[in-house]
Amino acid sequence: PNLRNIFIKFLKRKNYVFAGFLDDDCIVHNSWLCNMIKFYNHQNCDIIGGPQKHEIKNSRFKDFYLELEPKRYHGELVSWVATNNCFFSKKITKNTNLFFDNELSNYGGSDQLFFSQLLKQKFVIKWNTTSFITEKFQLDRENYIWFIKRNLRFGYSGNIIDKKNYGNLSIIVVFMKIFYFLFYSVALLFIPTRKNYIKSLFFFLRVIGRVIGIFNYKPRKYI
Repeated sequence: PNLRNIFIKFLKRKNYVFAGFLDDDCIVHNSWLCNMIKFYNHQNCDIIGGPQKHEIKNSRFKDFYLELEPKRYHGELVSWVATNNCFFSKKITKNTNLFFDNELSNYGGSDQLFFSQLLKQKFVIKWNTTSFITEKFQLDRENYIWFIKRNLRFGYSGNIIDKKNYGNLSIIVVFMKIFYFLFYSVALLFIPTRKNYIKSLFFFLRVIGRVIGIFNYKPRKYI
């Protein structure tokens, strides 16, 4: 979050039309920029996000990555996007004084909070499937422990995000989401497929992460 905020402050001093975020461990498709500008010109939006694909060496983890990424259709209105693949107009920095929350630096989720707060300020966020990026192969992520930790972290940081977005109502929202994730975790087991088992595991881990968050346990470092 701190590095993203440095970039936001830099943009505030500049006269620009478009800007964006990309991850340095990703390969950008050669038509990414043209497709983003084309999408912006044909869609009524302020912020655009796109999908992240993955280079995978061990094929057994292909379904894990597929279930980790959000499923969105082209032109869909969304509540947030990730800074691994994001494009936006100058209105984001010129018309607001919003920054990424450094409290989330150890847990993740600052992207979700930042863009969901922009959504509350009536900025329009849409999904562009034609501007994708590909995350480079990372051997240390191709193991079950990494996916377990990642989904636990999603659950934990989700509590913090809800608290900042909903204030005193957040505890109700948190329990509603715990019930939602738990319900789908169990329901998916009634259709026995590999993908459903993976989805069920991810939902259940996010339930555990949110329960841990209720007791205010703080991970020592970013997962």
